[in-house]
Amino acid sequence: MKKFTRADEPQVLIDNAATWNKEYAEKKTANNNYNFFWRTVNGEKLNRMLYPILSLQTQHHCSFCDKYPLDRGDDTIDHFYPKSNPEFYHLVYSWHNLYLACNGCQKSKMEQFDKDLLKPDDMHYQFDEYFQYNYNSHNLEPRVDKSDNHQRKAKVTIEIFGLNHPDLSKARKHAFERFINADEKIIDDYNFRFIL
Repeated sequence: MKKFTRADEPQVLIDNAATWNKEYAEKKTANNNYNFFWRTVNGEKLNRMLYPILSLQTQHHCSFCDKYPLDRGDDTIDHFYPKSNPEFYHLVYSWHNLYLACNGCQKSKMEQFDKDLLKPDDMHYQFDEYFQYNYNSHNLEPRVDKSDNHQRKAKVTIEIFGLNHPDLSKARKHAFERFINADEKIIDDYNFRFIL
């Protein structure tokens, strides 16, 4: 998980998120079967409006596993604080709750949440403070030289986002080998920039 700086909140959310959050919370509280849907603004789905901004802030990489490039259809927006959890109904359209995610991370996380889950745009987050990369297994591991709290946060994040799924480990191995053997090394053109 590579750190990034969150872009400024889009005007459409500045103008509408509070109202939309309140409406969703009221409808979902009244009827737990109420389904979330992206609003349409001036004939365009809100997720289509937000996607380019979310993508640009991560240089078009998944916010969590750093997959790049995202495959066609791999353009989901994750609600970090799950929209199905009553505690977070009021955050469904909040800018700080929306992340570009690949299908793998989205399917692994689903509606899970843990208070120790790391956010890649948190001001205090740094990859090396929580994770170490195993260049033999190509897995992420909690930093054993850090506090129990740091190790727990790393472990929870690895588990919830499935960051050590065998396909990801294999893809990281290939990305690392490609990087090592490349004549020109442009970091943002690679998957899993945190390993390079």
